[in-house]
Amino acid sequence: MNKSDWWSGSNAWVNWFNNNAPGVEYHKYLFPDEPDWKGPAGALGTGSMDTIRMQADWTHSNPGIGRIIPSLVTNKIKPGLTGYVDFWSVSSQEATVSATEQEVASERALGHKYGIYNGYRPGMGAVVIDGDAVEFRVMPWIIWKYDIDQYFYWLVNYWNNTNVFTDPLTYNNEVNGDGTFLYPGQDILFPKENRGLIGPLSSIRAKNWRRGAQDYEYLWLAKQAGLSNEAKLIVDNCIPTALWEAKSNSNISWSARGYKFDQYRRQLAELLSSKH
Repeated sequence: MNKSDWWSGSNAWVNWFNNNAPGVEYHKYLFPDEPDWKGPAGALGTGSMDTIRMQADWTHSNPGIGRIIPSLVTNKIKPGLTGYVDFWSVSSQEATVSATEQEVASERALGHKYGIYNGYRPGMGAVVIDGDAVEFRVMPWIIWKYDIDQYFYWLVNYWNNTNVFTDPLTYNNEVNGDGTFLYPGQDILFPKENRGLIGPLSSIRAKNWRRGAQDYEYLWLAKQAGLSNEAKLIVDNCIPTALWEAKSNSNISWSARGYKFDQYRRQLAELLSSKH
């Protein structure tokens, strides 16, 4: 792809969203994923940060409406990319181990956004099936506490010709359940596992994520009702430390039990009820 194609494609996408989905927030996911080393610009698939910088320059120099698309990059905030990235999407591991509150605040002061993907204890809930059932439920609470702009989970159906009902190893045959957030209701590759159900099957992790999303909505309602300070006390009790504040922790700061999250949700419900 060249700059002219980049410009025309970006312009077309902005026009499409303006006409068909004006309320949707979107971004341009610059490739390669998780760029790291310096290589020749345009060397797709090599991890070249020069390619990322080239693509970002194309967007920011676009004379058309496509220049408004934020450039999203999956990497930690690093000097070689600052000034090029409009939307940082940072792994939970990097957000815990290497991120600082100051660098995140500096990027936000420039109008840039900060998102997080996947999981890493003790800064974020885990994404594997070996973790506690609440690992995905805690994520929306952490996103709220640190005002994160986006949470992204890399894949929900990484089945990869694997019988996920009998073999938990998925990603690179290294991790139990990472990428199998949902399970196949129909399975033609492994007929004995075919449930004959159209659509995906849920998992305990998916159900806990849904509960966490519901908790998040309670927090949003509290904010709308002018109860942000009271809600913050509940959040801080639920999640004392996470992300970069947890980098020196030896273990998670939140409860591993679902009933504790239910208790915090009840506190939010009672708080909202007291307002009426």
